[in-house]
Formats: sequence, C-alpha cells, structure tokens
Amino acid sequence: MDWDGTLWDVLGFMVETYTEVFNHLGMRPWAREEYQERFRHDWRDMLEEMGLAEHEDYLIAYWEDKISNKRPMAYPWVKGFVEDLNGDYLMGVVSSAPKKPLHRELERNTILKSMGVVVSGDDFAERKPSPKPLLRATEKLRVKPTECVYVGDMVEDIQACRAAGMPVVAVTWGLHSRSRLEAEEPDYMAEEPGEALDFIKGLP
Repeated sequence: MDWDGTLWDVLGFMVETYTEVFNHLGMRPWAREEYQERFRHDWRDMLEEMGLAEHEDYLIAYWEDKISNKRPMAYPWVKGFVEDLNGDYLMGVVSSAPKKPLHRELERNTILKSMGVVVSGDDFAERKPSPKPLLRATEKLRVKPTECVYVGDMVEDIQACRAAGMPVVAVTWGLHSRSRLEAEEPDYMAEEPGEALDFIKGLP
C-alpha cells in the first residue's frame, strides 16, 4: 500500500499548507483541482511551475513544522481495513516519504506492527514510477510481483506497478483525479475502501 494520499488525506493537508505558504509570499494559491490535475509524484519537480523554486527551504521548513504539530492521522477506516487483511495476507507499505516520519506515522496510527515490510523514499535514489521500491518489497516478503496487489492514488503508482509486473488498485480519494488514473488503465478503480478490500479478497 501507499501511505500519502491512500491511507491519509495528504491532499487536504497539502492544499492547506501550500495555500498558507502562497499567501505568506503574496502569490496566488493553487485550487484543489489544480493539484489533482497537475501534481507529480516528486513535489520538487513542481516547484518551478508553482513559482516556489527559490523558496524551497522555506517550504520544507514550514511543511515539517506543520506536520510535526498537526500530527496527521490515517483515515478512520484504515485500522479496520488492515485488521481485516491481517493474518490472511502479507502486507507492506511502499512510499516515497522519508523513512523516519513514515515509520513514526505508521506507528502512531497503530499499523506499523502489521506491516511485513516498509520501503521508504530513503531506501532508493529512484522513486516511483521506477519499479525498484516495489520489487524490493517483494524480495523482502519473498513473494513474486504477480502474487501481490498494490493500492495507490497516483499515476506513478500505476506506472511503477506496470513496470514491476504487479496488479494495481487505483483509489479515487487521493492526489490524482479519476480521469488521470483511468488514463493509465489500472487493474481496478476503487471509489471507496470497501471496494478495494473486496477486490483484494476476490483475487485468486
């Protein structure tokens, strides 16, 4: 599973945080729909387009301060989702988030202990859509990519799964719009968590 956008509302947090930064700098904030249509997996690729390239240090410091104080929580359904799969399935998180905050948030949301593997953005120079993080997770779990299914919210998640030979469920409540996700032709589109859960349980 992915973390940002899939298991917690990073889009809402991002819109709020970036809007505060834009306002502080006297710039026009992006609307929620702009993030869904234009945001890319590596946020640094977007700084020039957003006009924030020369303010990268300020943005990072502001984000880290806000996230450490606000302490984002996973969606309310996540604990039950994980508990429903635990015991019958091997689970893991593959995210581009840095290792320390990723482990901290998974632990604080009481789901870290259920994960057989956690691959972070610190583990590879190459991030999704590279398949390498996903393949590292399968190696650690000692399973084949075809025996897995990844749940993510961005087009790069789908592209990484295609390159890894891994089935993928795209969820519509995250960072990328439904139309962007559909264009990548995921194996399944989930409008709500129960649909993703049913798809996983229905796999042979």
